[in-house]
Amino acid sequence: MSSESFTCLTCQVSFKDCELQRQHHKSDWHWYNLKRKVVSLPPVTPEQFKSKVLEQKKLEADNNLVHQYYCNTCKKKFNSQNTFNTHLRSKKHVQITTPDNAGERLRAESVEKECASEVDSEIEEEDFEGLGINECLFCCHWSQNMEKNLKHMTNEHSFYIPDPEYMTDLAGFLTYLGIKVGADNECIRCGEEGREFRSIEAVQKHMTDKGHSIINTDGDAYLEYSDFYDFSTSYPDFETADSEESPDTSGHKIWVDDEMCLVLPNGARVGHRSMKIYYKQNLSIEDRSVRNNSARIQLLRNYKAIGWYNGQQG
Repeated sequence: MSSESFTCLTCQVSFKDCELQRQHHKSDWHWYNLKRKVVSLPPVTPEQFKSKVLEQKKLEADNNLVHQYYCNTCKKKFNSQNTFNTHLRSKKHVQITTPDNAGERLRAESVEKECASEVDSEIEEEDFEGLGINECLFCCHWSQNMEKNLKHMTNEHSFYIPDPEYMTDLAGFLTYLGIKVGADNECIRCGEEGREFRSIEAVQKHMTDKGHSIINTDGDAYLEYSDFYDFSTSYPDFETADSEESPDTSGHKIWVDDEMCLVLPNGARVGHRSMKIYYKQNLSIEDRSVRNNSARIQLLRNYKAIGWYNGQQG
């Protein structure tokens, strides 16, 4: 190499003129060797540099590549193999792919396509149902019937129903509390004036931690549950009022129960023909009344067994 040649000591190369040297100083190869020189590493040759560039581009291409995994059964996409495998092992996916549920799933899909316009309203109604009478208000426990659910909530969470001897609709009362907790995420003790909770788990944890296992009966708060109670038997003039208002069948009087119904002397009720569609309904009112009464008696027995109630059964 002549003394007049231009060189790059970093890359250990020489050039015929200064223009080639300037271009070299602007190249990525030269800048790469400068960085290696800072950390006391030897320079690389042009061939080695090109090889490293190709390896880096391949690595970046692999990192930027997003694999899409799709479940044809559940109609869901996944970005990684791990999440896709987790979905395949999930309880929901297994239930859908079970042969016993295959027919039901196909029927559900057909109904969903036919009623696409009603999906939103159905979801809203389903979300508003709240907890059932067999579901615990304070945890995720589920009982076989309402009586066992009441016993569980009483023994495990100290749940107490005030004035149980005057309760007339126990199932409706539990359904109402289930809506407050399950749909409105509202504490049965704090009510609307309490904190706002984002989930059922949050309000259940609040009631368990604070011991809010009884409804609020202070002041006018009791009026919220007046539809489920009947305190008429506790009135001093209850018997005299009944005797004064009872129809006198000896005089063959006809009593007007309301604007749409007449009570005959034999006790039969005659309704207006415009209400015919409602009179034809077959509502098992007696069965529900018997069930509520049985559940109320069992509830009173449970309260007496643990010493919570000393009054007379209504």
